[in-house]
Amino acid sequence: TAQTRVFDVHGVEVDRAVISDGSRRVRTDWVPKLAEFGWYRALIEVHTDNELVGIRTLDFFWAPPPEDIEPSPIFGIAADATNAPIANAVGALANGARVGSVSLNVWGPNSKPTDFDLGGKIPTALNTLTHTNIEVSIGFHEVPIALANALAVDSGSVLDVFASPMDRWNQWGGQLLDRYGQSITQWCFGSLPTEEPVSKLDAQLETVYDEFARFIPSPIVSVPWSDDRPIDPVVARRHRGLRLVDRGNTGAGSMPMLINEWVNQSALGSGGSDQDPMLTLLLHPADHEGFVTDTWSAVGSLSRKALAFWWAAGKSGVGLDRFRLLLADAWTVTPGKRGQVMPAPELHVWRTIASRLAGRHPIEELALLDGTRILLISPRAGEPQTEGAMIVWLEDPRLGNATSTSRSHRTT
Repeated sequence: TAQTRVFDVHGVEVDRAVISDGSRRVRTDWVPKLAEFGWYRALIEVHTDNELVGIRTLDFFWAPPPEDIEPSPIFGIAADATNAPIANAVGALANGARVGSVSLNVWGPNSKPTDFDLGGKIPTALNTLTHTNIEVSIGFHEVPIALANALAVDSGSVLDVFASPMDRWNQWGGQLLDRYGQSITQWCFGSLPTEEPVSKLDAQLETVYDEFARFIPSPIVSVPWSDDRPIDPVVARRHRGLRLVDRGNTGAGSMPMLINEWVNQSALGSGGSDQDPMLTLLLHPADHEGFVTDTWSAVGSLSRKALAFWWAAGKSGVGLDRFRLLLADAWTVTPGKRGQVMPAPELHVWRTIASRLAGRHPIEELALLDGTRILLISPRAGEPQTEGAMIVWLEDPRLGNATSTSRSHRTT
């Protein structure tokens, strides 16, 4: 006997079914009754003679069909291609999330030179993405153990490795420059926010830039930077890239300050151009161990932060094309070599945000209800003015619902 149950993101059971026809092996299809779009977890328990003999789970989300709109590169995902199941699934993850950019990590502790051979998991994942309209960037998160031992460096010294002569690291990914240099311009070195002094970073980034510029026209090279560390003007302006890593210390209200600081330190002109620096903010989902009471609160917090970043970027006068917002590792992988990649709740919300905001721009913030933020956004190009939209959220969700006492609000 098999019993299947489906739970929503709050852990509430929404449907169940029992499969039992007396056979030892049963194959059947079952479509659960779901009342609304969202993230769900299915659980199947198999019993024999009233004894539990097996459990499997499947996380999935149900979303409306995608609109016929080109995904925006402003919204992207960051994935670890050193993990084979993720490397195989990265195209489906990007498509499922309806994003226009992907940052792919190609270095991990167990990486080896053969990973970069044609037909290896790294080139295969990159080819899957570069053959679409998705913007791709490459990250080197951690020095592989074998390379770190050979060079006698720490596993976190990624920029040190690339600032050394190319023959020391060439077989560990140097061929990527030849193959993808004309199509991939953004390269990031390290995963944790750097704590190195600016003088050292400036010298190393200059060396790396000069080396990469031999293969890539105007490369964008960067290191991760903590969102609570003051942005240095030298780092902000150097080589056109800065990647802020959200460490959970900032909220939606901090996004305008982060963007204004970066704009000022980068000395950007209005309107933006392809030669202007680019700011990337990397967000991470909350840690979810089974069902937790604050899962939806954590998802909401991330959503408000992303929306506030997009709004402040659009209002900065620089141009939305100079900003990237990446969601990292918004999925889980089941154990084993054939691990299955399953979405976290944040990936469904990311799809919703990316889909709804693609092609739109901020217009005005409305002060209509106390305790709320109400953001008026434009229609997409070619749409009638009536297709504009509003983004609304409670400043403090713990306060409950906000209710308008007036009969209607008219906006111009």
